Amino acid sequence: MERMGAAPNENSPAGIKKGFDFNFVSPTTFVELPSEGKYYPENHPLHGETTIEVREMTAHEEDILADVTLQRNGQAISKLISNIIVDQRINANSLLIGDKNAITIAARINGYGPEYKTTVTCPACGTPNKHAFDLRHLESKHSIISESVTHVGDRVFEFMLPRSTYNVRIKLLNSIESAQMTKTLEKARKGKNNANLQTNFLKIIMHSVENKPDGMWYEDRPVIDQFVDSIPAIDAAYIRTMYRSISPDVNMTQDFECAECGHTQDLEVPLNAEFFWPDTGIS
Repeated sequence: MERMGAAPNENSPAGIKKGFDFNFVSPTTFVELPSEGKYYPENHPLHGETTIEVREMTAHEEDILADVTLQRNGQAISKLISNIIVDQRINANSLLIGDKNAITIAARINGYGPEYKTTVTCPACGTPNKHAFDLRHLESKHSIISESVTHVGDRVFEFMLPRSTYNVRIKLLNSIESAQMTKTLEKARKGKNNANLQTNFLKIIMHSVENKPDGMWYEDRPVIDQFVDSIPAIDAAYIRTMYRSISPDVNMTQDFECAECGHTQDLEVPLNAEFFWPDTGIS
């Protein structure tokens, strides 16, 4: 497990901006990748890399975060990340979700510090609490791959379902797929398809399914959709559990104690508007 944040690399040539009467060094840091570079294709710049170099945020990145159009399109964070990545060969949309989360947290720490004050609701008594999370103590969660799981290659994993005994393959989502999933799930929550939230998620992460009679693997969307709609609930739950296990990410939970009732529990750090717009005390 690695804690979030990294040592600055102030001497990086990539951090020097030219064209002024002086050289301004924009500090950079190396961020630990939860994926450890294991699940990118060989032609990807992050293949086999355990860290990524990023610039610290500037006022220009604050403008990006405040852009209403980017916010509505869900592209503000991706645009921010694209701007601060030093290696411009890396497409922010190709980042695995866990790696994107690690970069997002590092950007926030570098931009505004590790203390994140926000309001959380006590799960026991429902009282709103002002609480300070320390982002430095968020740790990377690497993939846990059991003997029943085979890493097929890149971001695809294969295993057998316990009840139907079909072999299936699921994929780790990258940033663009995650954004598409978020839009799909939001529509489902707002519309009449709220009951399909679970199956929608499974359909998005499913890569292919093996047909028992002919042993062929099928990636066709209609086939996968029909398969997901028909599998037993125990198989659906197993797929979700497997996805959580193999997904490299950042463990976003920290200790919380309610000031009203004293209830203690691990709570997930909420990534709301205050995450990048903290109360700095400046009016």
